[in-house]
Amino acid sequence: MSYKEVTFIIKPPPHSWVKNLMDIENMNIKILDCKPVDRDSVVEVFEIKCNSKNLDKVIEHLEASEYIDDFEILNIDRKNGILMGVVKTSHCTVCRLFSSVSECFLGSAVYEIANRSVRWKLISNMRLVADIVDRLRDEGVDIYIDSVTPIKTESDSPELTYKQEEILFMAWKMGLFDFPRRISLNKFAEMLNLSPATVSESLRVALKKILNSYFKYYQGVEPSRHRR
Repeated sequence: MSYKEVTFIIKPPPHSWVKNLMDIENMNIKILDCKPVDRDSVVEVFEIKCNSKNLDKVIEHLEASEYIDDFEILNIDRKNGILMGVVKTSHCTVCRLFSSVSECFLGSAVYEIANRSVRWKLISNMRLVADIVDRLRDEGVDIYIDSVTPIKTESDSPELTYKQEEILFMAWKMGLFDFPRRISLNKFAEMLNLSPATVSESLRVALKKILNSYFKYYQGVEPSRHRR
């Protein structure tokens, strides 16, 4: 099997729950994860960054959207204008297709508001890519392939992967690193629909990369000299 990292550029269809948010100024929307819950519905973990004065407007849009079946706030940072939450929807053609293909693994989705499009990155068996594009176009979705690149292992790059960065950020925001912890590892993993072992390993690798980057200039130097 031939797997590659594929980036699609997609124009959100009219029935996307994100569509109504794209007119709010200074908006940044990311889909952090997407899982099917039944044949017709998916749940999406999202992060929205905006001007703090627009947070209430964003929440009102989410609560009133006819394309959202259920909505829950996970965390809200009013000072910095950050909202994390979960939506359940049966109206997202793209998410439903991506999450239902067994040889397609979701990576990240970043909405580019200026271009009114979403850059969706995933890992897929290449023999399925043309079929995915055709099926979405048959559904009226405007989609094209932006790039196809080989898959790199985590050791190939010193930088955090998108998924590592998002898990680490969510863990920090939700208090996993606080003392005492505001959320347990098991609860945090359950929220992500991942095993505690998987989350723990992802956090370990991410933190090691950060430490490697921080201390790369001090290789061979005694720790006491770092503090001078």
